[in-house]
Amino acid sequence: EEGAPLAVNTELQPFGYDLFAGSPTTFAPATDVPVGPDYVIGPGDEIHVQLYGKTSLSVDLTVDRDGLIAFPELGPIAVAGQSFAELRESLLREVDKRMIGVEASITLGRLRSIRIFALGEVFRPGSYTVSGLSTLTNALFAAGGVKEIGSLRRIQLKREGQLVSTLDLYDLLMKGDTSGDARLLPGDVIFVPPVGPRVGVAGEVKRPARYELVGKVTATEILDLAGGLTARAYTPLLQLDRYQGDRRVSEDFPLAEAGKWSLRDGDLLKVFPVTGQEEGVVWLDGNVRRPGKRQFARGMRLLDLVGNIDDLLPETHFAYGLIERESPVNRETEYLAFDLGAALLDGDATANIALQDRDKVFVFHRAYFREQPKVKVRGRVQEQGEYAFRKDMHVMDLILAAGGLLRDSWLQEAELFRTDPLTLDVTKIPLDLRRVMDADPRQNIALQDLDDLMVHSIWEFKDPQRVEILGEINYPGVYPRFEGMRVSDLIFAGGSLREEAFRERAELTRYAIIDGERRELQHVSLDLRSILAGEPEADVFLKPYDRVLIRRISNWRTDEVVKVEGEVTFPGSYPIEEGERLSGLIERFGGFLERAYLPAVVFTREDVRLLQQEQFDRMADQLEADLARMAIQVTPRENTQESTKRQVALESGQRLATALRTAQATGRLVIHLSDLEKQSGSDWDLVLKDGDRLIVPKKPNYVMVIGEVHNPTAFQFHDDMKAKDLVKQAGGETRFADTKRAYVVRADGSVTRGLGTRMNPGDVVVVPE
Repeated sequence: EEGAPLAVNTELQPFGYDLFAGSPTTFAPATDVPVGPDYVIGPGDEIHVQLYGKTSLSVDLTVDRDGLIAFPELGPIAVAGQSFAELRESLLREVDKRMIGVEASITLGRLRSIRIFALGEVFRPGSYTVSGLSTLTNALFAAGGVKEIGSLRRIQLKREGQLVSTLDLYDLLMKGDTSGDARLLPGDVIFVPPVGPRVGVAGEVKRPARYELVGKVTATEILDLAGGLTARAYTPLLQLDRYQGDRRVSEDFPLAEAGKWSLRDGDLLKVFPVTGQEEGVVWLDGNVRRPGKRQFARGMRLLDLVGNIDDLLPETHFAYGLIERESPVNRETEYLAFDLGAALLDGDATANIALQDRDKVFVFHRAYFREQPKVKVRGRVQEQGEYAFRKDMHVMDLILAAGGLLRDSWLQEAELFRTDPLTLDVTKIPLDLRRVMDADPRQNIALQDLDDLMVHSIWEFKDPQRVEILGEINYPGVYPRFEGMRVSDLIFAGGSLREEAFRERAELTRYAIIDGERRELQHVSLDLRSILAGEPEADVFLKPYDRVLIRRISNWRTDEVVKVEGEVTFPGSYPIEEGERLSGLIERFGGFLERAYLPAVVFTREDVRLLQQEQFDRMADQLEADLARMAIQVTPRENTQESTKRQVALESGQRLATALRTAQATGRLVIHLSDLEKQSGSDWDLVLKDGDRLIVPKKPNYVMVIGEVHNPTAFQFHDDMKAKDLVKQAGGETRFADTKRAYVVRADGSVTRGLGTRMNPGDVVVVPE
């Protein structure tokens, strides 16, 4: 805007990070991308073979863990590690050599998924399962994108502990160049280091932002990164702000010398706009037919803008016009008056003022110098203020123009103040607004210019009186007081007492004026029971500003409930009192049925569940951190077998971390339950809490084995059965089993280590991996 300071906005955002804005929370592998000839075949890839000629056959071959495919009539063929082009060529050669009269078509079917790691300055570091066609940028999107403290220009791809490529996202963002977006292989690690040196480019460039530097960069090169200059850029002056020791300094130079200035971390390059001041023009405005800008010419005068009467609109004020002019000496604004009538109508040459460059000429309408008739309304109306006066306007018209009266307006009397236009004397006319709104012509009088209507509030004539009720009442608050109001009336207005209200006594607080000199606070004890019984002697009259406090019953507690289910005499929900124990609950629900199996009882508690869930989350965090460290600790001498073992361990750990993240804690608390006589007074006679749940099951006739066995399932329980017997019945342990860490989860939730453990009904043997 002309006349505004030519400052630049230096609040800049780092360039490029909005690439990841709105990135998906999950990453679905791409399945519809064409496979290039350089795609490397690996376990899990599917190869589609079409044989025709002497033999017609269509088959999908999956690469197994050993990197082999079972080719029809040719047997196992090693393919892992070959590019797709090499695979197709070798298979066609084998078919041509060993299957006479048969030709083949080789294509890729469903591709394998691979596990990679995204680490460093990304939003969600960790391991990810992605499509075998995925690239570096796909992995960055899966990890939520790069943080603002992460580098966009030095993203590293590490494979088997070695740096294999570096991605500069500026090439993709500015040139659309994807040549550095490398294809990923299993076990690859994408590492985003902290951001390098940054410089800001502000002002009249096409992409103002903070840019990351790689190597030596000049001011000319950083302007190219910012998209170049805009048309408004002022090239004779660029300004570079930079840190110099413990100071911030500024350097000025023209665009032509920008190539001589090398930039460093923390620099800010500012490109200022041109002034925007228009030259060689004058403006015509006001009551004219064609307002706007005109070209200025040397020797130009007023009548060159307003040449004849047809250039003006009706009701033009000829006696006075105005020219706004900027002084060439000090640039202060000056105003020159002119007589348009003398110049245009009378032909007075001296009134035809000479114009200067950038003059603004104003021609006025007659109404501009004439005050419009108006009336005014104040006080208790919807929209008080001034309104245009019109002929035949009455008091009710003014009230309706103001949106009508407010609810608390005083209708009995209002005042209309009338000003004599000649003497300016003011006369007060009293009005009855009730009769005005009934259109009584004696009160709804005609208005005159400068009339001023005042509408009062009822509170100006009546002292507002309030009383308040607090405490254990359904609707505590302030209520209007009426004459003869008692405490019972206030309780009724407040919605009556709450259940926890103390009904014996209440407290009344009131202010008393002593000897007309001072105000003192008094507290009066009320007999609330008598008031509620309707005894008028106790139900005192209220005075203005009285406050009634309803107290709460001492030690009042909300209902606390425990739930009992299963094989008990009377299952259901039981309210409990503070300090009640489990033995008392057993007595209340009538004891246990004959088929109840007490060793398998389930007891849950909410605060235990919350602690368990918190522990699950902590274990998952620790496990994921350990996996991330394991992924990048790769030795250069690691062979293929060691790499495979490490990959299997990482995948197993990731599955466990995922299971911990999704697991829902039960809040189970291990207890020992017995009949009432043994339970009472024992160490297991715990104190009950609100929300506790007791489930007493029937006696199960089975035991289970799960984990790394060939057939995880349940078996019928027999006496003298041991954990190792169940493992044998389940087909024995798998080659991944860790039998030394096997354990038994008892029916009551406790755990016993070792396969020599004797089994009880409902027990579960767990053989970990």
